[in-house]
Amino acid sequence: MPSLKEMLSPSRQNPVQRRGFFSSLAIASLVLLLHFPFEGYDIDHYVTTRYGFGPCPNPSADDAMKMTSEQLDQYMKDLRRCSNDGEIQIRPITEWKSKAPIIDWFGSVIHATTALVFALSLGGIWLWVFRTHDNG
Repeated sequence: MPSLKEMLSPSRQNPVQRRGFFSSLAIASLVLLLHFPFEGYDIDHYVTTRYGFGPCPNPSADDAMKMTSEQLDQYMKDLRRCSNDGEIQIRPITEWKSKAPIIDWFGSVIHATTALVFALSLGGIWLWVFRTHDNG
């Protein structure tokens, strides 16, 4: 039984195997291009953990400069009370997406990975099905 390296060597493949395997590599490259990972990934999102309520204080610049430390502390408390709080959370891997996919369906990491595995599996199956007795 030949090793995987020997089986993938073009010199050990017949013409039918070469065409099929090259086609599967070309399809895998096309999937990678359509996924377009070169712009990065969108893996996190902002989640509001607390909603603000009440009107926010809006002192003038002169009034803000004249505030004492107690007034500044109270101003900061009022500002926190009326502002939303939130945090950045990492999405589960099933929701990761490429930032600039050429075709939106391929933007999902799961979709692109599945398509790549499928294309490469077809190439491997093609090599196995169309083997001849002299090449393994």
